[in-house]
Amino acid sequence: MGQIALNLRGLTFLEQIGKGADVIAKSTNNPNVPGNADELAKFAATQAALVAANTACEAVRTEARAKTAERKKALAAWKAKLKLLAAKTENVTEGKPAAVLSAGFALKSEPTPTQSIEAPMDVHVATNGTPGLSELRWEPLAGAVSYLVETCADPITPEGWKQIDTPTKAACKVNGAQPGVKRWYRIAGVNSLGQGPWSNPAARPVM
Repeated sequence: MGQIALNLRGLTFLEQIGKGADVIAKSTNNPNVPGNADELAKFAATQAALVAANTACEAVRTEARAKTAERKKALAAWKAKLKLLAAKTENVTEGKPAAVLSAGFALKSEPTPTQSIEAPMDVHVATNGTPGLSELRWEPLAGAVSYLVETCADPITPEGWKQIDTPTKAACKVNGAQPGVKRWYRIAGVNSLGQGPWSNPAARPVM
């Protein structure tokens, strides 16, 4: 004896309504399912109620979308007029703080001067199995627009450092390491004031 599977999961609301209509159409006066008139009539009533509820819901949604568009338009007009009023207030008060504040407006804060950037922290160097490839990551620096990445063979010497990358994020992949040979890396942040101090050197694991 076969069991019926409703298969409603994954159907949209309209697809479920369509399924109900299809069942009603195919079950009505079907000689293969005698004696289903009462249950079919009750289901048809709930189908009609569901269709009516959906129609009412869609009408409300359509009205809500229209009202939302009206509100958005009204807000844009409000902002435009507020800007004009603010400009007029600033002009007639000559930007005097007490007068501006008395009219319900606020004053713009002075921009915060750019601060000197610090040395990057927690520099980590890892390998991923690719010969010569090193994966670097470090803690991001607030205010950094980019970074300088340098490498040096072991042992470290002041003249041994060479720039190899200028990433804008606190991570990069670089080539040039030799298997079994120790290699060092250091990072510096850069902002509008220039380059910051170098991080502590971090060594690539010797593989």
